[in-house]
Amino acid sequence: MERHRAPPSPAPPRGAAGGQRPVRHTRREGRGGEEAMPQPSPSLGGRTLLPNLFSTSRFLAERPYPVETASAEVKAHRCTLQAGLSQPLVLPQPLPLEVTGPALRSAMKFLLVFDFDHTIIDENSDTWIVKCAPERKLPNGLRNSYQPGHWTEYMGRVFVYLGDNGVKEDEMKRTMTTIPFTAGMIDLLGFIGENKELFDCIIVSDSNTVFIDWILKAADFHKVFDEVFTNPAAFSSTGYLTVQHFHAHHCTKCPKNLCKRKVLKEFLDKQLERGVSYTQIIYIGDGGNDLCPVTFLKKNDIAMPRQGYTLEKRISQLAQSLSPVQCSVLVWSSAIDIMSYLKSLIKE
Repeated sequence: MERHRAPPSPAPPRGAAGGQRPVRHTRREGRGGEEAMPQPSPSLGGRTLLPNLFSTSRFLAERPYPVETASAEVKAHRCTLQAGLSQPLVLPQPLPLEVTGPALRSAMKFLLVFDFDHTIIDENSDTWIVKCAPERKLPNGLRNSYQPGHWTEYMGRVFVYLGDNGVKEDEMKRTMTTIPFTAGMIDLLGFIGENKELFDCIIVSDSNTVFIDWILKAADFHKVFDEVFTNPAAFSSTGYLTVQHFHAHHCTKCPKNLCKRKVLKEFLDKQLERGVSYTQIIYIGDGGNDLCPVTFLKKNDIAMPRQGYTLEKRISQLAQSLSPVQCSVLVWSSAIDIMSYLKSLIKE
């Protein structure tokens, strides 16, 4: 079962072993000050100074072992750089081919880091709750009260408005559990659940503990995730939903309530203290506040931005400024794309 984390205390400095390494609103106006509406992007950055746009099938075609799901044409295709270069894109190397079967499973451990809104679910959970409001919309004064970087405070006012209008916990729960999952996500989470010995899986989200807990348990996916890092929420004695900041931090790139990079770093540090290290970190997200943790990833890791969303655009902008992220980048439009990549990692 997942464990929702309360706001953490500061972690000790990382040891040498780990150092190498967007009425329902049509915008997610507050999460990191970024929109969550799809924004097409012309190109992406992979490794340093190697801007490139590549698809799941092209990425899989670069693996040094056969991919059964790929067509013959895809298998024969080689990724090349768009910037006038002819070299194939260098991707993280898998374990040696001779390591297979039980030995492979004992040698590998992957960390999957998921955002929640517009990644696991195909909506913004905070704006979906507005369906519970009178006439399914918020008054203009409340809607206009949001200040950039202070989304959690804004949602606190929304929850007070819902409580003042007699919206109870049961109604909120029924509404939230109707949110659709992203295309292919049910299959992906099922696959991960069947292979938990290979995958540690966490959520780092600017939603809240109550919403995420309701949605995952209703779909019986709560056991897929080892930990959930998000804003603590609870119902008061008067029946009002309240939400708090996840933690305090000093990152100037993130909203004041949550720096996902700090969460990821502290999680990895604690895992190292327990003797757990990872063959590869795979970060799956969509929004502007996912860029900060993506810049923390290293050469052998993978960033998986959702196609047409803010994270893809921001990674592309870094590549165009000749300062791309260190990790490789694999764009997805369906969670089936993600599952295909994970299957390629563990293929015997």
